[in-house]
Amino acid sequence: MQNMMKSMRKMTRSILWIVIAAFVGTIVFAWGMQFTGRKSTEGLIAVINGEKIPVQNFQYLYEVKLKEAEKGEEGITDDFTKNLREQVWSDMVDQTLITQEIKKRDITVTDKELYEFMKRFPPKEIMQSEVFLTNGKFDYNKYIQALSDPRIPWGQVEGYVRSQLLVAKLQENIIGAVRIHDQEVYSKYVEDTQKARVNYTLIPIEEFPAGEIEITQEEMQNYYKDNKDKFNMVERAIIKFIEFPKSPSKEDEEKLRARMLEIREEILNGADFGEMAEEYSQDQASNKKGGDLGWVKEGSMRNPFNEVAFALKPGEVSEPVRSEYSLHLIKVLEKRKSKGVEEARLSHLSMKIELSDETLSQLKEQIESFVQKARKAGLDKAAEEEKLTVKESDVFVKGGFIPNLGMSEEVSQFAFENKAGKISEPIDARLFFYVVQVKERRPAGIASFSESEPYIKKILINQKQYELAYEKGMKIYDEVLKGESFVKVVNKYNEKVKDSEEFSRSSYIPGIGQQPEFTGTAFALEKGNPISRPIKLNNGTYVLQLISKTMVDDSLFQVEKDSLSLDLLRKKQLDYYNLWFGNIKRKAKIEDFRDQYYRETY
Repeated sequence: MQNMMKSMRKMTRSILWIVIAAFVGTIVFAWGMQFTGRKSTEGLIAVINGEKIPVQNFQYLYEVKLKEAEKGEEGITDDFTKNLREQVWSDMVDQTLITQEIKKRDITVTDKELYEFMKRFPPKEIMQSEVFLTNGKFDYNKYIQALSDPRIPWGQVEGYVRSQLLVAKLQENIIGAVRIHDQEVYSKYVEDTQKARVNYTLIPIEEFPAGEIEITQEEMQNYYKDNKDKFNMVERAIIKFIEFPKSPSKEDEEKLRARMLEIREEILNGADFGEMAEEYSQDQASNKKGGDLGWVKEGSMRNPFNEVAFALKPGEVSEPVRSEYSLHLIKVLEKRKSKGVEEARLSHLSMKIELSDETLSQLKEQIESFVQKARKAGLDKAAEEEKLTVKESDVFVKGGFIPNLGMSEEVSQFAFENKAGKISEPIDARLFFYVVQVKERRPAGIASFSESEPYIKKILINQKQYELAYEKGMKIYDEVLKGESFVKVVNKYNEKVKDSEEFSRSSYIPGIGQQPEFTGTAFALEKGNPISRPIKLNNGTYVLQLISKTMVDDSLFQVEKDSLSLDLLRKKQLDYYNLWFGNIKRKAKIEDFRDQYYRETY
């Protein structure tokens, strides 16, 4: 009896830790945001349809996901953490909207439903736990015995499973009315099983070089008059800017070099290289292995790393070696020759040359001083005196990509909130500080002909290229209709005949892709009418010749009908659910306060 109680206590502790490990990332979502009791608008990351979401909820979930990511071998970059926060935000919004829909529809899960579900479907994490294994396999009887024992704390597992059942019931509520009709199933069967094969030729538009096509001023003027609505533009801007890289200084590099020399001295005096690499190296791919890089062939790594490494003898440790962003201490563990090529088993301790607070402070002072000078003397003159490069964007719209600079909400906002000539305060981005001057603001409305002319010319050239390709395709078509061989006529016009091989309506055709017009044209051809009229696709004009087309086997359809119907129903249900949820999300009132807590622009 005493042994049994001891075993049960052990099982209780184990189950609790299984729950924590498996479900901690979903607890906040699954239980409907339990920390939302604060009345104040301060400390909120979002308000979703009136529901206040504290920043602690978001930060907690983000940190859970970040810890999971840090277990991997890859380094955690700024871009990675930004993308991770974006993913957590998206998940949080989705789960909050789903929870709100569950409450709105008064969907519940009874204790009996919960118990029956857990009996039939043990959670995966439970099934993988040693507590419930017998001879390495999941022991269902052990699980049922534990499930019925009131001394075991199943509350957290039940909370998680209940939340999943609530979501399942919501989904069932939404997709319950979705049906599949026999004609849909048969059409899908035909789409997947009927095969065709064609010869085809492509007359590409590139065959008619843009530089050889003349477009008159009159043609452009006429196009502009007839299509003015196409040139109805939102407000646009052009900026000048100077970028100041956030680069470490020589002093930063020298301080790091001095520190690494101290570490090297410790190693030379007996400290273990591997232990020091594990403690200090910032190369996350190797630091857990004591800096071990394995066997490396001479010449396979960049210089000076390669030169220094292969100049060392086994057991020697180099002085700090510079790579693009880091300094390295290199140790040769072993050397050998393999097929006449020298190889070395290397270990390294790598530390990044990073921007210090002092250098950053000096950079900010330099930029602020430059801004004052630029406001007095003008941006171009100040830049010339300071030997700085002034860059210029092309036209861009608010919130859009800024040519030559990239995406920056802060730069875009400055450009559209200030008059031409205005010079910004330093704008802090991840890799640079920017000083921006508004060069030009163009109001919303119909763009002038002069502004639109380059685009009109490209459009008209492209149209003429398609027309010339189509005309050539018609010549091929007409000659084949007169009884000439398809291959001979195509060759006569210096084009190539290609064989599509067999494909279905849903196939990806090598060299063509999934182009419904090509596929539809091929399946419309018959033995008595095997040549298609030219068809225009995105890269030119095609002419097709039917080689073969299979018949549909209706007897086989009866065999596959049920499984195909089920697959189609599941897809239709998923599409319907996604459409429903997309509509819920579009209509939701989501107030986003992330910019108050995170520097990134969303």
